Formats: sequence, C-alpha cells, structure tokens
Amino acid sequence: MMMRKMMERFQDSPAAADGGLGDSMEVDGGGVNLPLLQERFSREYTKLYMKMAAVARQQSNYAVCHKYLSLTEKAIKEFFPGDSKLQLDWLRNVAEMRIQQATQDPSPTKIEPLVALLDKLEAAGKASLAGNHSLARRHYLLEGRAFDVLAKAFSDDGENIVNVLQESRVVQLNKMLGLPPSALPPHDEVTRKLLLKSLGAFKSATKAGTSEMNVTEKPEGMVKALTEMALFCDRALQAEEDGDATPLDTEQFPSVVVMYSLKAMKYGCRTAVQRFPRLLQLLELHPATTSDFKKKCCEVPQWMFIGWISQMLPLMDKAEGEAVEGILHSIAVTYPQAICYPFKISMHDFKCDDSAVGKQRLESINRLKASLDSKLVDDFVVALEQLNSPELAWKDMLEMELQPLMEQTAARRSGEQVKKIWRQIYSQLLDGRASQSTSSQSSSLYGTQSTFSLQAGERIKKFARDHLKKIEKGFGGKDGDKLVKMAPKTFAVACKELFDGMRPMLNKSSGPGLLKEYSPWLHNFHASSSDLYTDTIEVPGQYTGHSEPLPEHHVKIAGFDEKVLVMSSMRKPKRLTIRGGDERDYMFLVKAGEDLRLDQRIEELFGVMNGILMEDPACSQRGLHLTTYKVIPMTSRVGMIEWVQNTKPLKDFVQSALSDEERKNYG
Repeated sequence: MMMRKMMERFQDSPAAADGGLGDSMEVDGGGVNLPLLQERFSREYTKLYMKMAAVARQQSNYAVCHKYLSLTEKAIKEFFPGDSKLQLDWLRNVAEMRIQQATQDPSPTKIEPLVALLDKLEAAGKASLAGNHSLARRHYLLEGRAFDVLAKAFSDDGENIVNVLQESRVVQLNKMLGLPPSALPPHDEVTRKLLLKSLGAFKSATKAGTSEMNVTEKPEGMVKALTEMALFCDRALQAEEDGDATPLDTEQFPSVVVMYSLKAMKYGCRTAVQRFPRLLQLLELHPATTSDFKKKCCEVPQWMFIGWISQMLPLMDKAEGEAVEGILHSIAVTYPQAICYPFKISMHDFKCDDSAVGKQRLESINRLKASLDSKLVDDFVVALEQLNSPELAWKDMLEMELQPLMEQTAARRSGEQVKKIWRQIYSQLLDGRASQSTSSQSSSLYGTQSTFSLQAGERIKKFARDHLKKIEKGFGGKDGDKLVKMAPKTFAVACKELFDGMRPMLNKSSGPGLLKEYSPWLHNFHASSSDLYTDTIEVPGQYTGHSEPLPEHHVKIAGFDEKVLVMSSMRKPKRLTIRGGDERDYMFLVKAGEDLRLDQRIEELFGVMNGILMEDPACSQRGLHLTTYKVIPMTSRVGMIEWVQNTKPLKDFVQSALSDEERKNYG
C-alpha cells in the first residue's frame, strides 16, 4: 500500500502532468525515469504479495494465501505478461499451497487441482531451468513432493479419486506419466508410475543441488535436496518393514539413506542429526551399509554424534559395533566426560561370545574402557551413591541382588552365590568400618568401580550400629550362613520385619542435612587442594550435542556446599549444590536407586517437541514451549537431575492449598 501511494504521488506531480519532461523528471537534482520507477515499484509489491502468500501458507491460512496469490497473478498479467521467471515463481507458490493442502487433506477435491497444476509446472519448467541450478533444484524438489503426495493419495483412496477426476485431468495425468490419453490404468499402476516420477524428480534435484554447491560454494540448497531424497527412500523402506508392498526397487535405498543423511549432517543439517538413530537401525537391518556408514561418518564433525552416544553404546557388543566404534573412540579421546557416564551404564550389559567377532568386540570395549579410566570420575560417582539413604540401599540390595536367588528352593539355589552377594551387602552397609571401598574385584551396588577407599558418613555408621545385631541374628552373621537354607517365605518375612524397623529413621530424615553425614568425600572435595587426582571433573550436563563443545571453557567442579536438602518423596532424593569454577552455584537433585534413562529420553522428546513448536508460526508467536531440564544418568541406579528454581513438589503444592480442617482429615 505504501509503494502504491508513493507511485501515485509521482504520477500526480506537476512535472509528470505537463509532459514537458517526457519520460523523465527531476527529483532533488537527479534524473528519474518514471516508467522505470513504475516498473520497479510494481515488481516489488508483486514480490511482496508472494511473500505474504508464503507466510499465510506456513500458518495454514489458505484463504489469505489464495487472496494474495490472486493479487499476484493479476499484477503479473497487468505489468509483467512476458516475465517467465516471475510467472514460474508464482506457479511454484501456488503448487506449494496445493501440495500442503493435499498433504493435510488428501481428498479428491484437493487432488484434482494439484494434477492440473503439476501439468503446468512441468511445462513451465522445461523452458526455464537450463543453466540455473538453484532454480532447477527448487523446481525438481517441488515436483518430487507433488508426485509423492499424489502417489500416497492414489495408494490410500485410488478408486474414489479416479471416479472424481474430470476427463481433462485424466488426460493430463496420463500425459505426465507417459501413458495413452485414454482411461487411467488400475490405481496401483498409477501409484507405481507416480512414485517413479517422484524418485526421478528427487534425483534431478540432488544433481542440481550438487551443481549449485559447486558453483556457489553454499551447501544449503544441496542439503535440502539430499534430505528430501533420503526421506523419500526411507519412507519406502519403512513401508517394506511394516509389511506393505512398494512398487519401487529399494535395493539401493538403505545406502542412499545412510550416505545422503550423513552428508547432510556434515553440513550441519539438524533434521539429519535428529534422524541419526534411524541410521543405526538401518545398520542392523541392512549390514551391507556398514562400509558406507563408516566412510561417511569420518567426514562428519564428531561432536554431532554426542547426542546419540547412549544409542550407539549398546551396539558395541554386537556385529554393528564395528560401524560405531570409531565414533565412540574418537569422542572418548576428545570429549571423555561426554561419554564416561553412558559407558558406565552400558558396560555391565555387554555380552560378547567366544566367536571371532565377539572377541573383536570385547577388545574394542576394553580399549574404550581404558581410554575412559578416571579415578576422579569413579570416586565422584561412588560418592553420589553414598547420598542414598542406607535404609533404601539395604532394601534395594536385598530385592535386586539377593531376592532372585532366595525365591528358589534351598535345594536349588547356589549357596556360594548367596554368600558372595551377602558379603557385598555386609561390607557396604554393615561393616562398621570408617571407610567404604570398591575395587576391580568388588563393585558397588550400582556397578561403579573405584580404586580408592571412600570414608563412610555418620548416617551409614549409625545405620550399622542400630541394625547390625538384628540382621546378623536373622541372617547368620557376616557370612550369611542362615541364608543358604532359609525358606523363601521365611526370608520375605524377615526382610519385611527388618525394614519396618528401619522406617522411623527413614521418615525422620527429610529436610536440611549436612553433606558430611552422607559423604565425607564430597564434603572435603576441593579441586585446588586435591593431591590424589591429576584431572578435573566438569559440572554434569554441559554436553548437549546441539553445538560444538569447548571443554576448555566448561565449568569445572570446585567443591560442594556443606548442606543438602533431603526431599520428602519416597526415594528421599537429595538436593546437592555444586560450587563451580566460575564462582557460581549449580544445584542438582541426586536420585539413587532409580534408572534415569527413561527420564532423560522424555526430556529429549520434549526438546524435539519444542523445536516443532518453534517452527510453527502460530505456536511461536504465542510463546508455546515446554520447560525442560537436564537429566544425567550416571549408572543404571544413580543419576542427577537439574534443579528447577521456583518450583515445589506436587505434594507440597497440594498441601499448601488445603485448609486446616482438610489437612487434618486427609493427614
């Protein structure tokens, strides 16, 4: 509107009205060609109409999109009837709208106009794409998406679409598919032809994108083409995996998906990074892709794989481990604290057989373990385990370690195994010594191994003093002699009675407490004064995989606050305050006795959902997003959760809303 007003002002000026200047007029001493100015203004607001239509399409506001596309068409006919490039731009915008409408609603009423538009798009493209790689790439991508949408529509509802299509549309569709202009063949044949056209268009787009990259040295266009091609091939593979027949020859598709996705990752494509776990799945389903996978992974910056360490590690003891071991070893060298905790979780689940492949896998795992060896990290994790309430640690040990054996009859269970587990439990909770230690021969409940002895806190010493005699009497002393022949029911009753006696102390432990009562190691830790360790430990949660990490700038742990906050929930988690090397405090909730990997996956899913909300204009404008926090599983039974400020537990929130009478009635 502003440009139209300005143009009208120029046209109505006295200099333009008297005709004395012909086609020119003076403006501030400079010559201005009025027809040229008019053409420039007209071109700009025509392009603005198309941009406004594109924005409306992104918001799925098709009425507004159609309005501005109509205004664009009118302006082109009035001012630029011979501008083929502008006409093709308008045609592509209309096609984008039709494709999006048909994707959201693949009914025959939406398919018919798309067929008509595709015929025009193909005809217009042939005359204007030569030599323009960027234009060709965009054009072929549009064609590929359009044919793919049509193929899906015919596959799902082909009979209805054929019945609704006008005769002229049937002729147009047959022409595009290289068929006689008579009636359409069976809809499954139409689907096959459409998919082949889509595949051909995506191949042409990939070729044009590569040529564009070679000319401009800008990878964005090529990455879009590679990603679209990989997604198309992967949809066909997923259809096969689901048991649906596909008319395409998919033999090369796994390699295409792997190679194109990794090439897109190389140039920073977030979509390709997020789809990396699918490539790991293809490795298992199609082992022939291993060599392509290894070759292309070498070209990708290693930090891009950090977000998927937990998905790669479980493959290390399998044949597919050959494909990912190079990535993991590289990360272990460059970013050891990004992989040390996930490795601790996976380490005890590895099972390598005696075959040649199994021995190779075991050797690779041992090399990875050796490269991650850190006494400081091991002791840090053991110290975090000490924050678990001893009553709950006792209950967990019995239920997870001893109970599976005790559920067998006395005649069938292994007495030596029962005694071995009992001695572990005894040494960690009931020994009464001033220190707790785990060695390479003896691991803690949570699977962490440490070569140092960690001093036990007063909390665990008091537990031993209060319950040692009853436990020794019930289970047969330090060696657990009574356990070997104890009946399963007797064992269950004894465990319940002992834990019932521990509950009062457990229930009293909520609220503020002293860190040294649980873990003297954490209480006494100071990065600057430690003579036992040669390395440092980073504040957990700084490796996100969203950007290249700079470990030299990561915050290191300088110490810990002397107080902890014991929460009142069932597992009695503790809020731990870390003193950072940047003179800031970082609070985490330490949870023992739980596997936090599921919590971590949920937060990662929320992060993906936030990305989707951010890309949607309506959601972005309204500021819709989920508040997320970091979850760091350290072993299968202990981990840390980032403390979210200005929050309170649900139970406290509900209780604060109760009246005195309600609080009395509901306890």
